[in-house]
Amino acid sequence: MNEQTEFNAAATENLSSGSQVPSKMATLRILMVEDLVTDAELAERELRSAELSFIMTRVETAEEFIHCLESFAPDIVLSDYCLPCFNGMAALQLTQKLRPATPLIIITGSINEETAVACMKAGASDYVLKDRLSRLGPAVLSACEKALLHREKETALSALRASEERFRTAFDNAAFGMALGDLDGRFIRVNRVFSEMLGYPEEQLAAMTFAAVTHPEDVNSSWQMARALLDGEETICHYEERYLAREGRIIWAEVGLFLLRDPEDKPLYFVAHIQDITERKRIAAELQRSRDFYLTLFEEFPAIIWRAGVDGKLNYFNKTSLDFSGLSFAEALNDGWMQAAHPEDLTRYLRSYLEAFSRRELFQVVFRLRHRSGEFRWVITIGKPFYDLDGRFAGYIGSCIDIDERISAEERVRASLQEKEVLLKEIHHRVKNNLQVISSLLSLQAGSSQDPGTLRLLRESQTRVTTMALIHEKLYQSADLAQIDFRYYVRSLAEYLYTTYGIDPERIRLRLDMEEIYLGIGTAIPCGLIINELMSNALKHAFPGEKEGEIYLGLHKEETGELALVVRDNGIGLPDGFDLPHAQTLGMELVSSLVNQLDGRMVWSTSNGTYIQILIPASPVALN
Repeated sequence: MNEQTEFNAAATENLSSGSQVPSKMATLRILMVEDLVTDAELAERELRSAELSFIMTRVETAEEFIHCLESFAPDIVLSDYCLPCFNGMAALQLTQKLRPATPLIIITGSINEETAVACMKAGASDYVLKDRLSRLGPAVLSACEKALLHREKETALSALRASEERFRTAFDNAAFGMALGDLDGRFIRVNRVFSEMLGYPEEQLAAMTFAAVTHPEDVNSSWQMARALLDGEETICHYEERYLAREGRIIWAEVGLFLLRDPEDKPLYFVAHIQDITERKRIAAELQRSRDFYLTLFEEFPAIIWRAGVDGKLNYFNKTSLDFSGLSFAEALNDGWMQAAHPEDLTRYLRSYLEAFSRRELFQVVFRLRHRSGEFRWVITIGKPFYDLDGRFAGYIGSCIDIDERISAEERVRASLQEKEVLLKEIHHRVKNNLQVISSLLSLQAGSSQDPGTLRLLRESQTRVTTMALIHEKLYQSADLAQIDFRYYVRSLAEYLYTTYGIDPERIRLRLDMEEIYLGIGTAIPCGLIINELMSNALKHAFPGEKEGEIYLGLHKEETGELALVVRDNGIGLPDGFDLPHAQTLGMELVSSLVNQLDGRMVWSTSNGTYIQILIPASPVALN
């Protein structure tokens, strides 16, 4: 038989024991094992008098009891010790098996002390004699509170175990080293990563101490961190230290150390997470060595090195710069270096620098800078913009080289060249004058001679001397004493020959077709003499009587690089059978000799006048 009753107390806050009913126990679900209805009613009355809110279900058999344990889910079981078909000990065993967290109180009228003790040892929460049912209310409340505390404790322990398992999993599988240590610095537990980091098996490492694997120079600082945690000065400490790995290796590590405490704030153990930063330290050391190397290179470089910021102000000078000027770094900083610049050069320097700076361009300036000795020395500075790793303009960097010796040497060379130029001009002038004297002597000699042959020879010699004199005159007048523009020389030579032979330029016209070609004296004189001989022959023999015609003079560079000199006329031409290269006349022998002297060759033709071409190989001496 299964009966259920419900009772809601008007007030359940204050009991005679002074306990407060927890909110979770405001309405209890009570399963009662009792075959006598009257006894069950007495129990209900006592529970009501205790002002408890409850729902009660009564059963008499094991089958009913098992069913209600599952379907009714009681908060507490009240069981008579002895029933016709069931008993309290059996109910206790079933409860422990099916609902182990549910308390059970034995209610009996015939139990002795030994039996009661046996029930309590078996797991009953309490026992109440039927003739003392006034204890039932407080006993139920006490049992339920104990059960609730037990469940909360089990829940907390379960959560703690789960938390410990999560911590253990995170500890063991962390991507960095982890270690637990007691307050004396002994390892309690280490993870695989820390073990592999130091090269020791986990079991061996766990039996060691922090000090045993810490670099001797870092032990004291490590203990200072631990002491700060123990004294409450810090909650977590971050620092770097070295560990002594197996086989003598040194491991740099970044350590985070904190202290776990119990609820009473008593220290329990240290927890350290350890990151291997050996490679990072190595790279940082390499970078530092590289920076130190280049800084030393800049500082000791045998030239002034400077740097300017984005504002254009100079913010770095190497040691060579300061040694040169004698200024301190503070004195030279920003615009302070300008006190060492020559006042006459500073404006020009700043104009070039600021214009280049505004356009982010390379600049180069030669100016004078005061040496620490007090003298001003010529220097050349070159600067260019530089950019940071993100491509942003970061200022200018430049160097400054002492070129005072070079400038002095250049001035000496210029002075020497000016002296040589004056001397060379004087030589050309005197050679020209001497040739003019020879020409005048030849003219005087011709004036005293009555022999036509002698007169002709003297006049031809005079034109040849004048031809050479004209070369020296042109060189004397030229800005370049080593070579002349041959066009202007040929024009002057032609005018001289026309005058000398009294030729009417309207009857025998002259056509000049010459490129701008500069010839040195070694080429110009032979070419001038060749033109003199060939043009003189044309003027004397190509146009007999009053015959009119044209003389053509050409000078060009061929595609082969050769210099082509052409003398052509449209006169009567050469006599039949005349062999030009082997002619026995003095003039033609002179022409052939001069062509050979120039390593040239001669091409000639006598159709429609006379055509003579002299081809001269190009050379640095001949052509410029």
